[in-house]
Amino acid sequence: MDGDNLAEVVGVLLCAERNRAKLSQAQLAERIGVSQQRLSRIERGTVSISLATVQRIFTRLNKQLRVEVVPLRADMDIDIDRGLALSEEDRAVDLGLHRSLLRTLGDIPFAVTGRLAAFAQGVPTVGPPSIDIVVARRNLADLAAAMEKSSCRRWSAKWHSWGFDRPDPREPGESRWLIGLSDTRLQFVDELPRTIEVSVGEYRLRVVPIAEIEREDPWLHRLMSRWRERSGSIP
Repeated sequence: MDGDNLAEVVGVLLCAERNRAKLSQAQLAERIGVSQQRLSRIERGTVSISLATVQRIFTRLNKQLRVEVVPLRADMDIDIDRGLALSEEDRAVDLGLHRSLLRTLGDIPFAVTGRLAAFAQGVPTVGPPSIDIVVARRNLADLAAAMEKSSCRRWSAKWHSWGFDRPDPREPGESRWLIGLSDTRLQFVDELPRTIEVSVGEYRLRVVPIAEIEREDPWLHRLMSRWRERSGSIP
């Protein structure tokens, strides 16, 4: 996200605050009087909404959205400063939002990648609302059984909502599931990527190293480049 699409910025903030409040999309949608499909589009930044609607939604979360004028691309500084302000306890709380997902995976070997993996490795940003997980194809049967027990729901691109497609990861469909409060993107590979182990509070995770994630994620590359620039490090 480049930061110049205000709808995307609002959507990311809304999704993060909803997760912090431990509300599902359906629960918040009912509170604010919109459909779950509509709320999903708002969180993804794919629809235009009025300022009055934005204010009403955040009020239901007991929050208010502050608007200010900043230099172009200053979104990276905002993200970095918010991340630097987090304590280790704060980071553990953010990661704890995904505890249901981690319990569901149980003993199934997996790797965390994407922005949550970067967050777990200390990158100065807030905890992302979604999580990217890599699982080996040979473990798909075990994963399917675990997901069946967890009553997870699969994303339907056709209906722009959760729960319309079969949750079994071996079945065709979007590689996106709602497991507990976690908007989960699953990647299936023949062999798990190289990982390192990190600890955040009580959680121990196998994560893909930052350097490898940065090569694949333009947003993370921009953030890391800006962080290096601010700290005087050589890119």
